[in-house]
Amino acid sequence: MKTISVSGTDPVTFVQKVTASLSTRELGKIVSLSATLKEIKVNFSKLGSSEIVFSCVATPENGFRADVKSEKIAFAHKIFRSDVEGKLERIMTKLGAVVS
Repeated sequence: MKTISVSGTDPVTFVQKVTASLSTRELGKIVSLSATLKEIKVNFSKLGSSEIVFSCVATPENGFRADVKSEKIAFAHKIFRSDVEGKLERIMTKLGAVVS
C-alpha cells in the first residue's frame, strides 16, 4: 500500500468511514487510523507497534491522494504485513478508494 486515492471526500471523513467499518471486524482490534487534512496515520498494534504515515494532497475531484511519507514496521509485523494490508486495502476499496 503506497498510494490511496479517493474522490468526493476528504481524508478525515474517509478515515471515519474506514474506522466505522473496522469496528465490526477482527482487524479493528489491531489496526487504527487517524487523519488530518494533510496526513493519515495507520497504526498496527499486536506483538509490537507499527505506523505508516501518508501525506495527503487535495485532488480536482474534491477528493485526495495520499502517498506514503514514512514507515516504522515492528520486526514481528513483517511476516503479517501483506495480509493485514491486504485486508485493510479491501475495506478501503469497498469504501471507494483506489489503492496501489
